[in-house]
Amino acid sequence: MKRFGLKILLFSLIVFAVSYLSIFLPDKGNEGNLLYAMKDKQAALEAVEGPRVITVGGSNVAFGINSQKMSVALDRPAINMGVHAGLGLKYILDNLRPQIRKGDVVVVIPEYDHFWDKYPSLFYGEEVLLTMTLDVMPKDLEYVSAKQWSHLYRFLPTYIGKKYYYALKYMTSERTPKGQHVAYQRKNVNAQGDIVGHLEMSNFEFPVKVEKDREINMDVIKYLNDFYMDCHAAGAEVYLAMTSFEQKSYFKSSESIKKLEKAMNERLDMPMLAPPARYRFSKDLFFDTPEHLNGLGRDIRTDYLIQDLEKARASQVKPS
Repeated sequence: MKRFGLKILLFSLIVFAVSYLSIFLPDKGNEGNLLYAMKDKQAALEAVEGPRVITVGGSNVAFGINSQKMSVALDRPAINMGVHAGLGLKYILDNLRPQIRKGDVVVVIPEYDHFWDKYPSLFYGEEVLLTMTLDVMPKDLEYVSAKQWSHLYRFLPTYIGKKYYYALKYMTSERTPKGQHVAYQRKNVNAQGDIVGHLEMSNFEFPVKVEKDREINMDVIKYLNDFYMDCHAAGAEVYLAMTSFEQKSYFKSSESIKKLEKAMNERLDMPMLAPPARYRFSKDLFFDTPEHLNGLGRDIRTDYLIQDLEKARASQVKPS
């Protein structure tokens, strides 16, 4: 029995060592991907002096905003902080919160998945959050709460396996993306944080997304209210806009979306720029998913955002 216990202990120590050492492996074959653009986005945000327009959310923001248009229309530098919805809305906003300054205009644009009360919760993040905080931005580990770790532990085996796989496979060669993934590269993000690698590419086929019979995670709305109050106290304006969404996917998910809209109208303190239906668009305006707009789609969506922002700002009492 004692020998069996020693074997279990030894096995546990080996598993722990293999897992722990994976954190220190170079992120081979992955270093050029979109997650690493967070470093550039952070640097761009910090480099701007004075008030900024900041759009933040998942990849619907990264693919779907023309920040140059935003800058011209709102007469201040615009920075696109969108990267990946799988980072979780909590991390995405916790990461931004300390950088908000007086005079900023912040537009929070979550994906619908961030709001659903499902298991595991996308609000707290997925595997990519492990890559972000263990490989890309280790300093951001401070933003990962104990409750988040209770959700993230299930992604550790996949994360560890990929680290060893990529370290071995790409030890002597470079990873070459294909198809739509060519656009998902750090080098295809411009100085304002927009993904531009897809602007000259053809659209890719994608399935309809159905968000049916979803329940709302009310903790997300409470969190947004807390974020709004913190930013308001810092002297910033904060608004919520919903993700761009392909129209057939929207109609297939309309019952859940209407439920979410009702909950936000009743409980959200953050001003909402427009009803969710405002940002549904025809399929020909999307690049490769029901949330990722192509070049024409992002220009139309940006025009809508500018119009809605100007209207909302005119009706709001500005923070003192």
